[in-house]
Amino acid sequence: MSKKVPDAALGPGWEQQVRRQLERILGSVSFQQVDRLRRFLSFVVLEAIAGRDDELKEYVVGVQVFGKETSFDPRADPVVRVQARRLRARLVRYYAEEGQADEILVELPKGGYSPVFSRREVGQPARRPSLSASIVNRNTVCVLTFSDHSAAGDHAYFCKGLREEMVHRLSSLADLQVFAWDEAQAGGPGRQGDAAVIISGSVRTAGDRLRVTAQLVDGATGCCLWSTLVDGETSDVFDTQERVAAAVAEKIGSQLVELTNRGRSRPGTVNLAAYNLYLQGRYHLSQRTEEGLRKAVELFEKSLAEDA
Repeated sequence: MSKKVPDAALGPGWEQQVRRQLERILGSVSFQQVDRLRRFLSFVVLEAIAGRDDELKEYVVGVQVFGKETSFDPRADPVVRVQARRLRARLVRYYAEEGQADEILVELPKGGYSPVFSRREVGQPARRPSLSASIVNRNTVCVLTFSDHSAAGDHAYFCKGLREEMVHRLSSLADLQVFAWDEAQAGGPGRQGDAAVIISGSVRTAGDRLRVTAQLVDGATGCCLWSTLVDGETSDVFDTQERVAAAVAEKIGSQLVELTNRGRSRPGTVNLAAYNLYLQGRYHLSQRTEEGLRKAVELFEKSLAEDA
């Protein structure tokens, strides 16, 4: 049996416990519509359970998971490394949100492809790093686009606008490097795996009410350092975005660096309905499709008319 699998720590029947945890993770919202990451996680976990985790090399993963030819050269093609960073970040998000109460932890340590399984202590809070300790050596935060969990799934524009507002706020913190990250930028600068602190969250709706959850997660351990809830009205999305961003910036600023007194202002319009239409237009424009462009133009025109 592989020495990396802590069967003694998990107790008898650890294999079934890990299998059930794998099923729970794959069935979560965090792992929906990310088939490559699902295959990646399933492969490495099942191989580790079978005692073959020592064989989980970059070449093997490239061929077995991503369908690369036998001539695959990991030095020339970084697909496995890029997807591993995405998988680590996705696991961080899962355990920060849906998996906060899960007893079994599945982690993929940096520098390898062999997963580590452990049991969360029951009845005892996990010993976790402080926010200031997490970024004492690297003042780097990564802001993810928040997950749209609204009833109709039509608040992606709000989530993107929230990220823009948060990046703007955090940029007012002295000596702090702020990156915005999404799935299309997995291999770019400021990727999640390189950030000291990852900012993520979700947006839910009920009637004309919004509820935004925001978390600060330690980039190295996946430990949730801080979380907050902000409620607002769908008719005043700007106010909700501003309050969420302000809460996060205040939390980081109070423990990390001195907040500079840079002035900031709202967008030129003070018409909230117009601003809402503008955000929707920005979202459709970012889709880079003919239909998205058509909708964006229509929404921008409505925004201008509303603000006239």
